[in-house]
Amino acid sequence: MKKLFLSICLLNFVSFSIFAFDWGGILNNHTQGDVCDFFGSSLNQSNALYLWTQSEIADTDLLFSSEVMYQYKYNLRQTYSSFENIFDLDLLRLSGTLYMAKESLDFSIGRFFVSDITNSIFMQTSDGMLLKCGVKNTEFSLYAGYTGLLNAHNVAILNVDGTIDEIKNDFYSLCKPYIPIAAAVTFQQLFLQQSLSISANTFIDASKNKDNRFYATLAVDGPVMQGCYYDFSTTLALYNLKEKANYSKIKFHVFITESLYTSIGIEYASGNNGSLKPFRTFTSKPIVSSAAETIETSGIILPAVSLSKNFNNLYASFDAKFLLDCLNSSVSFWGPEVVASVVYNAFYDLQFGLDASAFWDLKNKGNLTNYSATLKVNVAF
Repeated sequence: MKKLFLSICLLNFVSFSIFAFDWGGILNNHTQGDVCDFFGSSLNQSNALYLWTQSEIADTDLLFSSEVMYQYKYNLRQTYSSFENIFDLDLLRLSGTLYMAKESLDFSIGRFFVSDITNSIFMQTSDGMLLKCGVKNTEFSLYAGYTGLLNAHNVAILNVDGTIDEIKNDFYSLCKPYIPIAAAVTFQQLFLQQSLSISANTFIDASKNKDNRFYATLAVDGPVMQGCYYDFSTTLALYNLKEKANYSKIKFHVFITESLYTSIGIEYASGNNGSLKPFRTFTSKPIVSSAAETIETSGIILPAVSLSKNFNNLYASFDAKFLLDCLNSSVSFWGPEVVASVVYNAFYDLQFGLDASAFWDLKNKGNLTNYSATLKVNVAF
């Protein structure tokens, strides 16, 4: 990986007269302390270095982008400690636009971040090709890729049973091989300024397990009134064309003033509810951020409200979530989570962040109750 990144930089340097070359980096710090009644206190320290390059080929619409990163994670608990090294090439993309008679086709090839229209099921770095084409008020997109060369330290893929495969190698461990194929169509301002999107995402298991999955999504979004809009989506999931599950969510966004924003919404991910089975995302998506152990988006109902405010160089937000368990036929209150965040941009290249959060587990005798504080520092160069 190091040789590959150096080769990219050398190629850009030699071809300086042909390429418009730019580069930079980010150095970040993440220090987190947790207090948990069941697991005890812990300290998590992480630092990462990101180096990126960007080259625009002269007289064309082609753009070449790359990013390499190194990160270490140190976890100190009362009974043990762990240290993890991560090295990854998380961006290696050639993108551009092909012009046709009246329309244009945007494309990206290589390794880059992709997401489904819900931003909840498939949201990760992946190797592949993305095509986008717009015709009047309609946009079409098609993606095909492969996950077997990704670093499992940076990409967490869920199995159908909700587990994540154990990472065995330091620095770089290959992800489970899937072939993701996604197609989507969006009709902009179809009626009353409302937009309609339809997507299909399939994940073909390239290993011996044949853990194939299919997701079909219908999404609608648009304004309700001035300063208020909503987005709604519902997804039908099929596992090996046998078991079906559902994931639905709706959220209302209100801009009270230019700098004051609030939202309220609710998510539902099916459990064993009648004919439905537990819903599983493809990319791991914890439903709350501060529980002592990861709670995936499965068998839950989650009402949530948030409030955020901009103060010039300071951004503050407050989020409250109320987690309900519906893994089986009954619904019970699992517990609330609150998160308060402050981000301060000291200079254009220096940012500080402070998060304080708490999750109260009322279901498992407080086993997952956790209080957390996090200090973040980002320096760009």
